[in-house]
Amino acid sequence: MAENPIQTAANDSVVVRLVEMWGVSATLWWGLLALQCAMALIMPSQVHRSMSAFLASLALTLALATNGLAPVAIGLVVLVLTLLWLNEYRWPRHIGAVQAWGAGLLVGLLVLQGLAYANQFNWIYDSDALWLGPWLGPWLASWLGTALVALALVSVIHQAFCQHSQPAIAQRLAIYVAVALVAVVTVYVPGLGAGVAVLLLGFAIGHRPLMGSGVLLLLMAISSYYYWLDVTLLVKSLMLLAMGAFLLIIRWILKHWLLNRWLTVHKPAPLGDANEQ
Repeated sequence: MAENPIQTAANDSVVVRLVEMWGVSATLWWGLLALQCAMALIMPSQVHRSMSAFLASLALTLALATNGLAPVAIGLVVLVLTLLWLNEYRWPRHIGAVQAWGAGLLVGLLVLQGLAYANQFNWIYDSDALWLGPWLGPWLASWLGTALVALALVSVIHQAFCQHSQPAIAQRLAIYVAVALVAVVTVYVPGLGAGVAVLLLGFAIGHRPLMGSGVLLLLMAISSYYYWLDVTLLVKSLMLLAMGAFLLIIRWILKHWLLNRWLTVHKPAPLGDANEQ
């Protein structure tokens, strides 16, 4: 069977770009990022757009990793991914393109988290380019990345509030406190916030692949944390205990919130009216 020349050219261009990405100096990562973003916008093939979005996420991470800011890049990918899927139907003429970009960024997020857990970004560090020194720079990068993930979580929750009835002030405060707790735990368990954000995003828009990817990200985060040798088993046990208690509190809040909503919608008729009928 004859090969499709357009698809063959697309595959060849992908291979060429992959070779270029890993072979050029770090000063060209930003140029490669701009190139991949442009190709994601103009290429007619949805597969090529997804691949360009995936490569753009890699280029962004490698560009920031030279300054020790790889966590910031992962947080940006989570935030952009969340905003794309939340606004999937805002531009009806470009639904296919938005879905392609979102799929590429989702695959990129999974790959980037795997590389981060394997410490594959350490080789690209430029010690002379590290911001704020070798100690304060990584700490600040971790908090900035966590803040971006928390912003993605807040976006998902805000969208859920807009689609459904507004909860009480106390319930909203409890939910936002829960987001802050997730952010704090994510600093010590990298990837946890990204998994929670993608999982809630999948629930919010009814997207099964996103929910499955969120579960996978959570499993990767917990597994990486469990085998982290720099932390004692006692600290790990206390952190896992805190996460379990946090999940139980979230379950209790959601259960009572959903129960109150159901009782409001299905409010039974007064007994007096039933007797009169």
